[in-house]
Amino acid sequence: YLQSRTDGSPALFTSQKNPEKRLKKTGVQKLLKKLGKEAGVDNVHPHRFRRTTITNALNRGMPVQEVRILAGHSNMNTTMIYFSANKNSIRHSCSKYLSV
Repeated sequence: YLQSRTDGSPALFTSQKNPEKRLKKTGVQKLLKKLGKEAGVDNVHPHRFRRTTITNALNRGMPVQEVRILAGHSNMNTTMIYFSANKNSIRHSCSKYLSV
């Protein structure tokens, strides 16, 4: 993507109004909020993508230590905040690990 751009800016994302300027955090937040609203999804923000990625990795069985490293957490407890067990994953784990 960066190699195909012709503006010469090192920024990953640039402002639509001022293509020579880097898109700031608030610009990303506003853009995501707008896109979420258009898609009918509430509460869209950058951290939601991070939370979803970490939660999905944990729910799909990625080792928590690897998720911790991927997320850049120094403390395992921080990573575990993202884990949201649901009835299906608990049922699956019970049948996998506890069935006789």
